[in-house]
Amino acid sequence: MINRLKLPVRETAVRLTLLLFVFGTIYGCKENPAEWKASEQEAIEIISRAFRSDNGGLAMQTGMAIVLSASQAKAANCGLKQDTVLKARATGADGTHGYDLNWSRQLTCSSSRVPLKFDHSFNGTTLFEGPNLTADGQVSGTATVLGLDAASREYTLSQRIEQKGTQRIRASQTLLLNSVLNMETTNIRISKLSGQILDGTGRLTVNGSTATGNKFSYSGSLRFTGGNTATLTFDGGGSHSLSW
Repeated sequence: MINRLKLPVRETAVRLTLLLFVFGTIYGCKENPAEWKASEQEAIEIISRAFRSDNGGLAMQTGMAIVLSASQAKAANCGLKQDTVLKARATGADGTHGYDLNWSRQLTCSSSRVPLKFDHSFNGTTLFEGPNLTADGQVSGTATVLGLDAASREYTLSQRIEQKGTQRIRASQTLLLNSVLNMETTNIRISKLSGQILDGTGRLTVNGSTATGNKFSYSGSLRFTGGNTATLTFDGGGSHSLSW
């Protein structure tokens, strides 16, 4: 069964999940593109946008997994695979943003048809179209939700996300940029009352190359601290606060 769900996106909040729009913006502002490299602080700008809910980021992905699990963790759905199409597209002052995700899920139950876990998977595309920049890419991921029983006050979620993208910057010539972001979270606790992340941990990496062949790579640990916040600590040192 395939459902189609269109999600509204506010003009002031529509920025691409694939974040790579930020890469392109920073890149285009450098006086000498041949010397451009992604610094740690620029990587933080990119990473932070991967968490936003209004552009299909981690917060939206987590929230959707929880909403679907809460509403469909019933004996009648045991073993049933369901599919939904999630779409959002809006035009703001800086251009047009959007995403298109295919979302699948399957409920696993006990022999007595008691819901035990909900497995989710998704894949799709994101885009940005502006006067001087076009960015497009692919996003995919999986999520497993536990704590489905009524007695539990929290859900527990683990997930993996990969985002790939290409940016085309239109100036005197067309410049290209490619990057990949991978994120994995474990034992994320989510309140059934508020739907917010309470705590948990994770890992992420950002790798890529600029138009001139300069490569970059950053990796670090995530600790979710509640209230739509997290702390990222890079492996080389240095901690940064994230919010969404």
